[in-house]
Amino acid sequence: MAVKLITAVIVAARALSRREHGSLLIPVALLMYAALPFAAFYQGHPFRIRYMIPAAATCALFAGMAVGYLRRQASTILAGLLVGVTLLQSPPWWRQAPMLVEGQWDRRASEGRQQVTTCLRDDYRGEKILASMGSLAHYMQELSREGFDVADFVHEGNGAIWELALDTGPRLHTGWMLVEEQSEGGDLLARRSREDPRFTEGMSRICEGGGVALYRRTSQK
Repeated sequence: MAVKLITAVIVAARALSRREHGSLLIPVALLMYAALPFAAFYQGHPFRIRYMIPAAATCALFAGMAVGYLRRQASTILAGLLVGVTLLQSPPWWRQAPMLVEGQWDRRASEGRQQVTTCLRDDYRGEKILASMGSLAHYMQELSREGFDVADFVHEGNGAIWELALDTGPRLHTGWMLVEEQSEGGDLLARRSREDPRFTEGMSRICEGGGVALYRRTSQK
């Protein structure tokens, strides 16, 4: 990693030193995307390896450039060292690679949510579903296999309708509500339900599994 970062600094310096080397700023610009996930992590967003995949690809680019800057014999040695370190640090046959492990974090919860999916699918009649995309976007994707579309949900992206549902309760705006109750202490809807019991008035809890609870509207009053 140090070699790649040093190379990035050298490339940036050369690009800024002479106008004819300005095109070298293009590969350096690839690293700028990392500002977004780093800012999110700094603000407390849970660390996710998958957000850094583009940075890994960019580092591979700078590793190649580092080899190209050296003389032939030295570049061959450095290329061999980089390949060797890569294979030792993260061999392609390693089943416990961080990315693979992270990708299976939700496996058990996904199996538990199948019961919730069945309850929703069997009685769904086209009513809107209140759910936080910030916590349950992955479950919305799972539900797409059952024919549900993102337009079936009321979430943060719906702006005023989402705010109204939070202020006046889901029963006036949606027929269903999905609540994430376990991950990081529960999502916004879970906290709202705990802080104000009136929030779920007119809604009945009918199913749960995998940390998710399903509510159905019983009254609009």
